[in-house]
Formats: sequence, structure tokens, C-alpha cells
Amino acid sequence: MSMRSSATCRRNLTVDIKLWFSDIDCQWHYTLLAYEDGSTLHSNKADTYSKALAAIDYRIAKLMAEEAHEVQSK
Repeated sequence: MSMRSSATCRRNLTVDIKLWFSDIDCQWHYTLLAYEDGSTLHSNKADTYSKALAAIDYRIAKLMAEEAHEVQSK
């Protein structure tokens, strides 16, 4: 007899980031794949490395805030 909780488990927030510089358009490009199931994908580009990192930082913070909101609302 299983004694596991019937509550649904929340997804693990894992982030896979790929950041590269393109010589073709002289831009920093990134893709960000979030969650183990790969359900969230973001991609963008920036003029400078620091702007690209700031955009990645913002996106991760937003994902974490959304996940916290989902957990609290359950």
C-alpha cells in the first residue's frame, strides 16, 4: 500500500544558459532553457556582454518570482 502524498510536486527550476558572441551581427546572443522538462525557453541578444548578463539575471529572477508565487498560491 502506497503512503505517498497525493499533492502534486512542483517542478525543479534548473536553468541551462548558452551565451555566445556572433561575428556576423556583432551581438551577444543567449538562450535560457528553464525547468527540467524544458517547458520554458527564452532567447535574446544584446550589444554588450554586461547587457546580456543583466538580461539573463532579470529573466532568472522573474522565473524564480513566478515559481514562488505559484507555490504560495497553492
